Amino acid sequence: MNHGDHVALLREGVRRRGAGAVWADLGAGDGAFTLALADLLGEGATIHPSRFLRAIYAAAGRA
Repeated sequence: MNHGDHVALLREGVRRRGAGAVWADLGAGDGAFTLALADLLGEGATIHPSRFLRAIYAAAGRA
């Protein structure tokens, strides 16, 4: 997958864009989808990336 693929996968689910839009990216990993989301949201939006799922999976022995 490339950046264009990531953007295409997210496009229909991103309704609110631009200034004031606030999103959480749970399980941000290497940031590929965070960057795609940023492109879709545009300037003035806020994204809070989190890698907390990785810690949960590691604790459960599923990392």
